[in-house]
Amino acid sequence: VQIAIDLLLNDDLSSSAASIPDIYGFCVQAVIDGTPSGQFKLQASAGAFKYVTPNTPQEPTNWADIEDSEQTVSAGGVYQWNVNGAFYNFVRIVYQDTSSGMSTATATITVNMKGA
Repeated sequence: VQIAIDLLLNDDLSSSAASIPDIYGFCVQAVIDGTPSGQFKLQASAGAFKYVTPNTPQEPTNWADIEDSEQTVSAGGVYQWNVNGAFYNFVRIVYQDTSSGMSTATATITVNMKGA
């Protein structure tokens, strides 16, 4: 599931949420083109899994950082996080920019999930 496509990494931002209500483990992969200057981290939410419309879950409002998921990025390439034991309903990736808005790097972010 792609949660961000060609995301410009020149500001603090959050991806859309990936719903993972019955998933035990997942992998988040960020493919970066260009030279970013910042830090990624993963966040999780145990918010209720409700459908706003068919096949579109409600976006949660409460998020918590996934421990030890911070990764500083200063070069293009592929960055990846593997998480086992995901007992929450949603995951997203957050980026904190340290380029003062000068970066032209972009990221495409994908989540791959596996059941228990």
